[in-house]
Amino acid sequence: MNNFLLFTKIFIFLILFSQNFILKAQSNAEDFFKKGKEFITQKNYEEAYKSFEEATKLDKTNHEYFAQKAWAGIKSEKYKDALSDLKTALKLKPGVSEYHHWRGVAYDSLGKDKSALDEYLKATKLDSKNPGVYVSRGVSYLKKKNYNNAVANLNTAIQLNRRLGEAYYWRGFAKYRLVDSQGACNDWRTAMQLNIPEAKEILDKLCQEEK
Repeated sequence: MNNFLLFTKIFIFLILFSQNFILKAQSNAEDFFKKGKEFITQKNYEEAYKSFEEATKLDKTNHEYFAQKAWAGIKSEKYKDALSDLKTALKLKPGVSEYHHWRGVAYDSLGKDKSALDEYLKATKLDSKNPGVYVSRGVSYLKKKNYNNAVANLNTAIQLNRRLGEAYYWRGFAKYRLVDSQGACNDWRTAMQLNIPEAKEILDKLCQEEK
């Protein structure tokens, strides 16, 4: 009987100790996650990646930790690692449109065109109102010199968010390649007004006659 009580007490102690250890690890993971978000705001993606990596080591059940680590990885050109982290994120939380979007960006950056387009399609099926996906797919088509599809996707992005400067910026290049210089220059002017500083340089180089 005494042995039974002793084993029961030990068992309860181990459970409580384990729970406290897990809670502490999760708390520490959240601290690293918040720090990583701060680094993202500062555009310090290498340090953000390190912070998110620590978070994922301490808590392997939080899909946001892996997803944010992946985004920091994409921004710091760790594309294969990003794909692995996004695969984990989607196992933990299936059906998140943005995770498929980011996988598309990673595949695009690795030159895997078909895989990228497959991921963009999954993203739009899950959320057809996310303009960022259409921008990414539009830029992907632009790089492939498929200018009509690029314009079509960037048009959709602009319809969803008319103040999305990057959509006008990239649509300008597609229109320019389609020999619509006036339309291109109008898009670059709009992009500049929407705080895309790169647009001014393009305007100065290519749109002198359109002023």
